[in-house]
Amino acid sequence: GKSKADLLHLVADLAVAGDDEDVMLVDRPVFAAVADESDPVRQVQMFASLISGTLERLAPVWIAYREAAAIDPKVASNLVAAHRRRRETFGTLIRMIPEQSLRHPHERSADTAWSIGSIDVALLQRSVLGWDTAQCAQWLSETLVEQLLAPVD
Repeated sequence: GKSKADLLHLVADLAVAGDDEDVMLVDRPVFAAVADESDPVRQVQMFASLISGTLERLAPVWIAYREAAAIDPKVASNLVAAHRRRRETFGTLIRMIPEQSLRHPHERSADTAWSIGSIDVALLQRSVLGWDTAQCAQWLSETLVEQLLAPVD
């Protein structure tokens, strides 16, 4: 049978994907659309929209996941692994944006996007600031454009 750690891991993965199809996130059409887009601002906005949709599905699961991680070392290590996978996914998306359009090199830009677009930031915005989904999504989109893209003269 599956452990609680395995089940939480699975549920979180399903929440991120939005379905149970065995297709890696980076192989999905939404990712191809970001790669095919030629306007960096639009690319970042699409990226932000992807993140917001994922966070919306993930929020209820994540709270349970974090609480379980506090008392179960296996869950805690899965949680760190999930964060690392998410950082890799962000890196894949950021590399779709031409580096000359970015304020900083790809790796630093991916670190920035991953930090700003984290589930924990979104949960704080909801619980402390009382923001709704639309406010979170708009802030994320505007902030990522400002922080990731080099100013255009």
